[in-house]
Amino acid sequence: MESRMKEIFEYLSFREFLSDRITTLRARGEFSNREFAKQAGLKTTSFLRLLLKGQRNVTTKTAKKMAECLGLDAAEVKFFTALVEFNQSKDVEVYNQALLSLKKFKRLRSLRVLNVDEWRLFSEWYHVVVLEWIGKKTELRNLPEIAHALTLSLDKVKGSLQLLEDLKLIKITDSEILRTSEVIASPEVVKDLNARNFHVAMSKKAIEAVEILPTDEREFGSLTISLAKSQIKTLKDKLKEFRRELNLQFSEESQATAESREIYQINLQMFPLARFDDASELE
Repeated sequence: MESRMKEIFEYLSFREFLSDRITTLRARGEFSNREFAKQAGLKTTSFLRLLLKGQRNVTTKTAKKMAECLGLDAAEVKFFTALVEFNQSKDVEVYNQALLSLKKFKRLRSLRVLNVDEWRLFSEWYHVVVLEWIGKKTELRNLPEIAHALTLSLDKVKGSLQLLEDLKLIKITDSEILRTSEVIASPEVVKDLNARNFHVAMSKKAIEAVEILPTDEREFGSLTISLAKSQIKTLKDKLKEFRRELNLQFSEESQATAESREIYQINLQMFPLARFDDASELE
């Protein structure tokens, strides 16, 4: 029995759509990767493989040609090109324009446009650290202490406070800073599009911790395993759920205790060290 091809409007990743559609059409014997790459104007089948893995990008012109090669109609071509811009954008304005184009399609009207401040929250590692330092509340006179502890200038700490207040995560009075949100988590789309600098900065902090901190103040462990492609999403979902559980449990417990606190960074990472591609992918 022939499997149903998902409509393009069911996707939020153009790479996932391309991979699924090409795999289905290839299984039907309608064309090969080599033929598709040639018709779409791609340099090589290797470029196509790297594109599907997120290691290459395409222009809007090439995206339209790829969509036409797949036999998409006019509306589907518009959706596909908007999806390409949405997935590849590193600029908030281009991202928002692409999202507005996607929102014209009924199924995606519930998606929310991010504002510039929300992007800024995760653009520097120390914004969320300052938020955690505040706890439930702290006094304004403690700002130099925060700056010293984080090895930041006082101006950077004040800038973080202004951003946090703009986002309504804190409230600043004449003498105190009050936290209005107990738990904060970055939206998935922010993590995809703007958290790169944040993760790079925290990875560097982790390297520093290995070299400087005693073992009783840190915990480093690793696991190297072999995964089938079908298991990758399941593992990612488990890591996300574990992160949410840690965030909720320890944020709430920390706010409820009067003990002195330390701010810890917990990095959960997974990435491929080697790939074993099916040779048939090149055909």
